[in-house]
Amino acid sequence: MPWAAGPDEYVQVVDSLLEYAVTLPEVEKGLARLNGPTVGKLRDLARSDEHWWDVIGPADPARQEYNRLTERLGGLRRWSWYWYPVIVIAAILWFGCILAFIVSSPIGLAAVLHDHAFPDSLLWTWVVAVGIPLAGVGLAFLFDEVDFEIPLVVLGLAAAAIILAAAPYLGWHWTHDWTGILIGIGVDLVIGLAFWGLIMFDEKTGVIDDVFDLPSVVFAQAAGVPRQARAAFDTWRLTLLEQGVLPFIRSEINKRFQRQYSSRLEIFDAPGLRDAGRHDLHITTPAGQELAGLLLSQSGGSFALSGPRGSGKSNLLRAICRGEYTITSQHPDLSVQISAPVAYDSREFMQYLYLRLCDAVLAYGWQRTGSPGGLLRPAQPPVYRLREQAASTREQLRNQLTWTTEVAGKVTGGVGEVSGKRALAKAGRALTYPELVDDLRRFLALVVEVLRQDVPEDGSTRAGRVIVAIDELDRIAERDQAYRFLNEIKAIFDIEHCYFLVSVSDEALHDLELAGAGMRSAFDSAFDELIRVEYLDLPLAKQLLRKYVIGLSEQYLALIYVLAGGRARGLIRSARVLFKHSDSPRAPKLSTVVPSIAATELSAACRAGRDLVADQDDADRSVALLRALDEYPRDPLTEEALRAYAGRLLHLPGSPGRSVSVRERVAARAYFLATVIGVFGDELGEPEIELLASGSDDGGASFHTLSRIRSYLGTNPILAIELLNDFRAAWTTDSGGAVRNTAPRPRRRRSATPPR
Repeated sequence: MPWAAGPDEYVQVVDSLLEYAVTLPEVEKGLARLNGPTVGKLRDLARSDEHWWDVIGPADPARQEYNRLTERLGGLRRWSWYWYPVIVIAAILWFGCILAFIVSSPIGLAAVLHDHAFPDSLLWTWVVAVGIPLAGVGLAFLFDEVDFEIPLVVLGLAAAAIILAAAPYLGWHWTHDWTGILIGIGVDLVIGLAFWGLIMFDEKTGVIDDVFDLPSVVFAQAAGVPRQARAAFDTWRLTLLEQGVLPFIRSEINKRFQRQYSSRLEIFDAPGLRDAGRHDLHITTPAGQELAGLLLSQSGGSFALSGPRGSGKSNLLRAICRGEYTITSQHPDLSVQISAPVAYDSREFMQYLYLRLCDAVLAYGWQRTGSPGGLLRPAQPPVYRLREQAASTREQLRNQLTWTTEVAGKVTGGVGEVSGKRALAKAGRALTYPELVDDLRRFLALVVEVLRQDVPEDGSTRAGRVIVAIDELDRIAERDQAYRFLNEIKAIFDIEHCYFLVSVSDEALHDLELAGAGMRSAFDSAFDELIRVEYLDLPLAKQLLRKYVIGLSEQYLALIYVLAGGRARGLIRSARVLFKHSDSPRAPKLSTVVPSIAATELSAACRAGRDLVADQDDADRSVALLRALDEYPRDPLTEEALRAYAGRLLHLPGSPGRSVSVRERVAARAYFLATVIGVFGDELGEPEIELLASGSDDGGASFHTLSRIRSYLGTNPILAIELLNDFRAAWTTDSGGAVRNTAPRPRRRRSATPPR
């Protein structure tokens, strides 16, 4: 097993995965093309302070699960090297004394030679020999609170009682006067004082917990915990490979391509894109650095993450909870990430949060020495008490406890019988919401206290923090419900050294900004700080893409960024679409790839718009629009065809209801795709890319401007069209190619610039 042989240390696992990763086709081809770096160079880079946490951090939750399953088994094996020899020697000496007692003592010899003394002596002798192990087993299960082993507990306690009674009885048989009885009572007192001293010693050291782990481990072996631990180890290695080692290798290979410029789509292989649905990689962003700084500088509080959908709020929360922003001189944080409920119920949500915190406490890797003799050192009783409280609280929250007491009697006479029965049942009462909140606050305070004690005394390491991340608060449809939900859960936001991170909608940002003008709301009163999460810029988008795929040129990196609008989630989707075009025998060029992508996107937009318009009650008044949506340009798509189609849609007469919105959105999409085809042609080379990449966000020609326009296509298509006109005017000298909205609008809405 890995935990017994020792190959489960981070360094050994990372080294073995690096050796395996360089044999994969995508990595092998990339390394061959670059003629390096070697495995040794990659190993040195991975172990450096700059990259080490980036490699191992994403798989840390899987590692903690593996540690949780191996904690008792591994602890037992370390403990056994010191205590098993002691137990064996003590057992040999004990049974040797028993044998000597039987052979040499008058009582023992009489038991062997005279049958009448057998019940009085040999019985007690063997009760002492057998009763102590039984008592140990029973007390072990009693301390371990294994309810289903009550018969063993009773047997062990009974054996212990017999042993205590045996001392005075054997003393009487030894001396045949009161002296032996007093000696036996004295022996019992010594045993009692020794046991009491052991209990007091355990309060300071936790030794009994370690010794009495043996029955639990035996049953754990029977329950298949080693198989579960092996499965957890394999899961950890796979997660470390996919989310740590391979992204690191891809990034290092891409760095050495030295800004490759090519209009041909040459991708060696992209398994990272195929596996991207199972996990989201993270890169350090300005919002992440700002949030990490606030968490480091403040002693607790509540923080709101605001930003448009797809900007990476959930990804940032996961990265914070995984510890990717934790400093090296700090113990791991105890973190929980949950999603806000769509169907609002504050009590159920608070109970679920409490359960998740209990699970996190039980799974947390509390600090212990890793040496075999570490368990001989004094342990930390607050940790054990906290874990016991977490386990009992979790059981109470998941099950409504019921106690039943029953008394029955029966009297039988010569002619009949009389029977009676009485039963009393007690059911545990569920906590009210105020009681639940109060209990949760006390539990969080206890967790913080134990975390702050679980650090070295020299102060070289900072204590871990309690981080609770609540994601997708904007999923609550009704604004009033969201306000009420926030007002109720903020009752736990003011616990010292607890950090509450909540992702909210842009509406919350507006409320907080308006609070400075005297307009307060639930969002303003609930949060200490607000962090704005923006879409990725081009350098960050490139950094993220290079973790997923090897060999993309600057042209295609920029194309993916523009098509995704800077959204992290959209980057992966656009890269997958691009990867589908790399399967052809010859590497296709931009002039082939971009029109094909545009055709697929335009077809989907027209189909969705047609379905929306056709579902209207007065669809017969939108016949012209329906025909136009059916007659969109097909392959081969050109910039001129798309621009003409956008103008045709905008020149249609005003339509009722949602038809206006559909017409404008499809027209804006077609005009955007026309511009993308015009920019990303085969002639796009290094000078043009450098110019577009360095352009400022002032409405001029830049990749950032195109990305921003993409985000407006669904929310404000008329603004998107105007920005596209500005972009085209700055990028080309073809001023006559502008598209204008000339159709009359049925409502008082600002229209685009009239045609020239």
